[in-house]
Amino acid sequence: MTSVDINLLLPFSRASLANDDQVFADLCSIYVGAIYERLQEAISKTTYEFAYLADPLVSELVDSIGTKGWSPEFGHVNKLLRREEPSILSACTQFFLVLVSHGYSGEMEIELPIQDTLYFNKYRMNCHGKLLLKAGDGTLNLRSADYNYDFEKKGSLWTCPEIPDDKFVIIDEKKIYVSTGYEIDPELLYYSEQALSYADAPAALSRLQEAFNCISNSSKDYRNWTKRLLHHVGLVAPVQNCNLVSKSLPSRPGAILATSPIGVTDLAEQLVHECSHQYYHLAALMIDFVREGEDASFYSPLMKRERSIERILVGFHAFANVFLFFDEMLEKKSEYEQVVLERMKDLAPANWQLVSTLIENSFRLTDQANALWHPLEKDLLDLYRKYELPQEVDVSKVTWGIPT
Repeated sequence: MTSVDINLLLPFSRASLANDDQVFADLCSIYVGAIYERLQEAISKTTYEFAYLADPLVSELVDSIGTKGWSPEFGHVNKLLRREEPSILSACTQFFLVLVSHGYSGEMEIELPIQDTLYFNKYRMNCHGKLLLKAGDGTLNLRSADYNYDFEKKGSLWTCPEIPDDKFVIIDEKKIYVSTGYEIDPELLYYSEQALSYADAPAALSRLQEAFNCISNSSKDYRNWTKRLLHHVGLVAPVQNCNLVSKSLPSRPGAILATSPIGVTDLAEQLVHECSHQYYHLAALMIDFVREGEDASFYSPLMKRERSIERILVGFHAFANVFLFFDEMLEKKSEYEQVVLERMKDLAPANWQLVSTLIENSFRLTDQANALWHPLEKDLLDLYRKYELPQEVDVSKVTWGIPT
């Protein structure tokens, strides 16, 4: 990767420094532009032709996509391009679909030789065989031998009578799609995790909205931190002895998995934690975090297993931001003050071990990676003094996504 000015990494460190939306918008547009170029290059090596890829309007849309480009749909295009040749056709179809969701009008006819999962906003579809797609003026008709879907954009949301699903939450007027049950992206769902039943969905959705409201009311910085790059939340049911199951993947930008219904502050913690991962994954497009030949594994008391130095860094970055968010809640004299303080005390020893591991092994990390976490180290030390947080690790008191 090319050398990056260390100062450019500061907005990815913590919410209080992430005030310039344009920094993130520009990088997301570069991300989508790189996918567009990869797709064109892949097609040029085949006998296939797709007229829409040469449309100047596509280039204009890609250049102006901004943070909307940090989406699981664009991430899926990127993933499909890593497969063998038949998936190039799926990648072209997926790219067309995501362009349509952002305002592109046009037609496309294609035959997919293999069945692939494609995404149109919150909708997940298994596609195979001949497809005909017609898009224009806030509508999309997708037709095959097996189905005929009519999508329509109403306000900022797409709807489809054939696939009823109107679940979303709102943070600062932005609507975030929510999936439950079989609608959840299977790539985000592990066999050990329990899909939320439809009977429990209303209560889970209500609690998710409460958690977003909690973030908004507690911190302007973390309200923006969570809403900027997040587009989709999949909800799973609480697991016995392990409330906090959450997840995000670089291959699914803008999408996270969270648990609901659980406590409001627990869910708010998950949202801040997983959205912090989004910034880390975005920064990873620009830099390498670990020096060549210096990767090594260390024990993580939070996950109760050995993890690479980069995964230690990822975890610390997220938990440090959670602590900073909790600090803002406590400063606001939140009704959840006692719950939050107890959670900080439970997490503090394990989080301290993460930062201690990074301090001892900072030589393994690149200068840019150290620039990402060093400001958090000072902030965290201040919080340990402020709240007299414990530093000695008692692994029996910390659990994150692992049954005890």
